[in-house]
Amino acid sequence: MKTITLTSLFTLSVFSVFILSSCRRDVRGCTDPNAINYNNTATYNDGSCQYEGSVVFWHDENVGAITTVYISGYSNQIALFYPGTAPTCGDAGCATFVLPRGNYSYTATTGPGGYFWSGTVTVYTNDCSDVLLIK
Repeated sequence: MKTITLTSLFTLSVFSVFILSSCRRDVRGCTDPNAINYNNTATYNDGSCQYEGSVVFWHDENVGAITTVYISGYSNQIALFYPGTAPTCGDAGCATFVLPRGNYSYTATTGPGGYFWSGTVTVYTNDCSDVLLIK
């Protein structure tokens, strides 16, 4: 009887070790390759994925001065104008920002006594939004 009990305990121990060692633990993180914080070793999406997009500010006519745009603690300048056609993000002479997706307030000015603009813009994932500043 003691032999059966010891054999049973040994079998149970081996089985337990096998089961516990074969359990795979999930690696938590962002599993979306389109996110800026993608983790290729993550096996469980923990909801931490972050996305970004772009927004370009531009003029379609000459406002007579360089325009400085302020958004989310950053600034950039519009130095050219694009009559009739919106520029794409990154084009020369316009103010392009790359930001996490979301809604943002902005201001823009040509300086004291000049033009002033303010408003909100939505930045979409992997997209380029454009804001035309009309004088």
